[in-house]
Amino acid sequence: MQVAVDGPASSGKSTISKILASEFSLIYLDTGAMYRAGAYLKLKYKIIGEPFYELLRRTDFIFVGAGKPFVLKSPNRREDVSAAIRTPEVTAATSDVAADGEVRRILTAKQQKIAEGADIIMDGRDIGTVVLPNADIKFFLIASSEERARRRTIEWRVQGKNVIYEDVLKDISERDKHDISRENAPLKKAPDAKEIDTTLLTIDEVVEIMRVCIREIAG
Repeated sequence: MQVAVDGPASSGKSTISKILASEFSLIYLDTGAMYRAGAYLKLKYKIIGEPFYELLRRTDFIFVGAGKPFVLKSPNRREDVSAAIRTPEVTAATSDVAADGEVRRILTAKQQKIAEGADIIMDGRDIGTVVLPNADIKFFLIASSEERARRRTIEWRVQGKNVIYEDVLKDISERDKHDISRENAPLKKAPDAKEIDTTLLTIDEVVEIMRVCIREIAG
């Protein structure tokens, strides 16, 4: 069974997908983490163009498990980047990396390879429309920009980062515009996806809605 979960930043995709992956014994793949990792590599090595693309092609993106380390493996290096890809600096750089057509081609191919013949739940921006267009079930999670900024602010402050809510709200609004308007695989709801507004719902409530839908498909 393949489950596609799409939606804008901080709509609850990753948290909820991890829970459902555990419950239904599915592989969990956070594609957003892959684009974050791309931004991290670009910032770290200060490379652009073909050298950057070649590094991405030669890098394995290893998800050890839901909630566990996310590892990048290149020919001469293995690095746990679980924390490094979640910094405000990497977050700010991710949209531009994700809008790069060649980056999307490289990472989409890697995502589809991982999904081949697997029972998987994958979350991101273009899973139901591009990566897994034939997924058994598709969800599109949304929430108000204010609520998503509130969630992101809390997340970063828990991590010890000094962020201001108004700045986070501005960043999220700009990222939404960027993701929706980009030429390559823009953020949009697949026609056959079930839309869920998580603004006023708890995690448990959203999980239950999706759980019922998945059970109907799984039989």
